[in-house]
Amino acid sequence: MDEELLRRLQDRDSGALEQTIRRYGGYVYAIIRNRSAGRLSAEDAEELTSDVFVRLWQHAGEIRGGLRAWLGSVARNRTTDALRRARIDLPLEPQLFWVEDTMWESLAEEERSERLREALNALSPEDREIFCRTYDLCQSSAQIAQAMGIPASTVRTRLSRGRDTIRRQLQTGGWNDETAI
Repeated sequence: MDEELLRRLQDRDSGALEQTIRRYGGYVYAIIRNRSAGRLSAEDAEELTSDVFVRLWQHAGEIRGGLRAWLGSVARNRTTDALRRARIDLPLEPQLFWVEDTMWESLAEEERSERLREALNALSPEDREIFCRTYDLCQSSAQIAQAMGIPASTVRTRLSRGRDTIRRQLQTGGWNDETAI
């Protein structure tokens, strides 16, 4: 069914866009609210939701994967960008590290999350904190360095080495999707 919607979107069928918004509007909004931990106003979340669907309309011809996965990815990225622009720092809370909404996540996404979680557990606690601050809390190397009392260059080095470690862990487990790293 999503394949048909995507084909219609690529053919510039505005009815398909309306149908996609009805089907996935709540999903996109939930991702934005969860990713921002409620730090964005409802109006900002609605604006970001609209922006995700504008981008879908503009880039439908470039989508090669699943429609829902693409929408989720764009929603997470747009939320991260909005938090950075607003200079909103999210608190370092464990429940923010891995938000799973089983109602919306497919089995493949759950497997990917589990493999990433296992790979992250191979890192030292300090390196895991750096990763969580970088990718979940959207903090810059300078912010992390200040919070952890280490040089920013050390943060960047540990991120690079950590990505290599995670890549090896995932490849050892048979996961070769570069976008997961």
